[in-house]
Amino acid sequence: MNQFSINNHEHTFCKIYSEAGRKIEDGRFKDALEDNLAVLFQPFLPFSSQKIADWLNLNNEWKPQYVKEGLKISNISILFKRLDKKVIEEERSKLGII
Repeated sequence: MNQFSINNHEHTFCKIYSEAGRKIEDGRFKDALEDNLAVLFQPFLPFSSQKIADWLNLNNEWKPQYVKEGLKISNISILFKRLDKKVIEEERSKLGII
């Protein structure tokens, strides 16, 4: 990938991220999720973002995408497994966090 491609992807990422952030701040979380959060989360939460993209019939292309009006979401499953508090305490202890 050349420098132009990297800068272009970075610009696109920043634009999508800013748009999603604005929608969240305006109280339009559903719009932000539908539009682009599945794509934005992909590098950080690949499996969860893929689930969201599948539910909303989106793909992982770095471009603004929109959910079709009237989409019926089926086959919903738990997005994140709940962690036992003991596991959290053990991990925090390992990291030296009280």
